[in-house]
Amino acid sequence: MLRSLRAIAAMATILAASPVRAGPGEHHWSPNIDYLTCNNTEWSAIWDGNGFLHTPHNHMRGAKHRDSVIVYKTWDGSCWRASWDAAAAKFKHEPIDAHGNVGPTHEDIVLNYIHWSKAKWTALRDDNGFLHILVAEPDGGGIFGGIKDFVLKNGAKVSVTIPFPSGDHR
Repeated sequence: MLRSLRAIAAMATILAASPVRAGPGEHHWSPNIDYLTCNNTEWSAIWDGNGFLHTPHNHMRGAKHRDSVIVYKTWDGSCWRASWDAAAAKFKHEPIDAHGNVGPTHEDIVLNYIHWSKAKWTALRDDNGFLHILVAEPDGGGIFGGIKDFVLKNGAKVSVTIPFPSGDHR
């Protein structure tokens, strides 16, 4: 079982490191994040150096505005808000419950969000923009979905040898 997990991890690493292509693993740079808010409205956020400039998509309800936080849906559909901690060079994330209460804070270099298309993306801050990496299509297919399907279909036939440096690497 451990060997199978290592094989899956190795394939995921190879796919994630592949050059730009259509589908999961696709990546691009953009000055903005096109995201769904907690109430499923479509917005764009641009980093302006001190915070986010938010603009509604297709002239939807809402006014263009600046804020220190972005309030968005993450991959599991839960509501979060994030700000940028310049000293740590990380996003400061806080979950928001259905009553608007904010939960415990954690920091990370990535922001995992749902795009207008319902696809799951990861964004990393890069200067005055973001590097976006597609993780899963709206239909749920993703980097790991394809690997899982391959292994389930061919599991008994798959033999992968992964060289590890000497030592114990559990």
